[in-house]
Amino acid sequence: MGSQTQCTNLAHNTSAHRKDVDHLAPPFAAAFFVVRADLTLPEAVAESQRQVNLGLCLPASCGARDVSRMVDLSVETANALDPRASTNRHFKVTGVRMPTASEYIFWEDPTFWVLW
Repeated sequence: MGSQTQCTNLAHNTSAHRKDVDHLAPPFAAAFFVVRADLTLPEAVAESQRQVNLGLCLPASCGARDVSRMVDLSVETANALDPRASTNRHFKVTGVRMPTASEYIFWEDPTFWVLW
């Protein structure tokens, strides 16, 4: 998964390692998104479908539908470039969330309750 910290640093034009990063700032506000998708590969590679999470740093003006469509277009482009591979693999976006959009409350997280 991509780095939420790096995306935040990019969005605020900060870096723990370098202070001369003004030229690296994007011309837009950045936000971090997590794309959840189902990935199916040939049986020789993976016997079952996998759920993958993909971290993306994109313009903050994007919504979940925009992010989902961008990923879908990327998959469609890859499949068009290699039609034989597209018959052996399938990638379907099942959800997009923006973890920085709201404050995290661990008491409301079902995973916390399972682990506790």
